[in-house]
Amino acid sequence: IVIFLFFPLISRMGNGITWREAVFMSWGGLRGAVGLAMAMAVALTDKFHGADGERFLFHVGGMALLTLVINGSTGAALLKALGLLTSTPAQARHIDDARHKMSLEVKAKYVELAKMRLFSDHDPG
Repeated sequence: IVIFLFFPLISRMGNGITWREAVFMSWGGLRGAVGLAMAMAVALTDKFHGADGERFLFHVGGMALLTLVINGSTGAALLKALGLLTSTPAQARHIDDARHKMSLEVKAKYVELAKMRLFSDHDPG
């Protein structure tokens, strides 16, 4: 709900997101973490003793597990159906930028290591 509520804003920030990406983000979002934390907090209160607290935690945990299994196992099919398996121009730019930065870092490290006595006889050939 939050993703779609703020979609007009997030779609214009940075590289933005498409509606397809928003659909997948909501499908694969964190569904069980907050519920499990709340269930554990409730189960430990004085109002829920023994079996009631454990039953509450069991049901919330079961829902989190089902969400994980169902959404996790269908995520790849949803990505394919939404056409999100191909790179966008923004992703290609990010990959090229990362490769360039890594290349510069490797070259700088090579020059630094070549100055060390241990590698003084190294032939870069």
